[in-house]
Amino acid sequence: PVAVVERDDAGEVTKVSYYEYRDDGTTLTEKTFAPSGAITEKTVFASLEIDCVKASFTFEYDDAGNLKGYSLSDTDLSGTVIKKTEYAPTGVLKSYSRFEYSGGGEASRETVYSPYDAVVCYYEYSYDEAGRVTDQIRYEPNSDSYTGTSWVYDVLDRVVRESFYNGDVCYAYNEYAYNEDGTFTMAAYYLTDQDSMTYEKKIMST
Repeated sequence: PVAVVERDDAGEVTKVSYYEYRDDGTTLTEKTFAPSGAITEKTVFASLEIDCVKASFTFEYDDAGNLKGYSLSDTDLSGTVIKKTEYAPTGVLKSYSRFEYSGGGEASRETVYSPYDAVVCYYEYSYDEAGRVTDQIRYEPNSDSYTGTSWVYDVLDRVVRESFYNGDVCYAYNEYAYNEDGTFTMAAYYLTDQDSMTYEKKIMST
């Protein structure tokens, strides 16, 4: 294996990557570790999925460094994720998703399956001209009901408003104001009276 160490301007290690190669010199696996030694990503340049050429694992930890779970993304030759699988920390399969794409290359539909291959729900996505996702709508199988989330961005691609819907009713939304130091203030609005569409406002800051 070949190790590559990345450091910040102060010389502190930010991550370490290990590479394993096939006999022909092509990369077989890539593993990335945080400074704590916890693995954050593992990519195998092969896949059991048809038409996919690599399988990438991403590991998620809580603030105490405990593994919360991990996901597996199967990618085709064009770099498109065809299937994404979610696992519990113990390795038990939680769910998996398959994706359909628009002519522009964006994921237009995601179908989520249970560990037993039953459809859990569908997501449909819309995008703006800059390729940013603007709407995500969640449908239940055999149901006309749906929920949704929408996003509005500023010129720096930061979310300035996100809204949450149950059908056509916006039951909550958040507005963000950003500061030069990278912090922001979030105003959260919660629907308190649907007849008059009255919202209660709460301010949160970072």
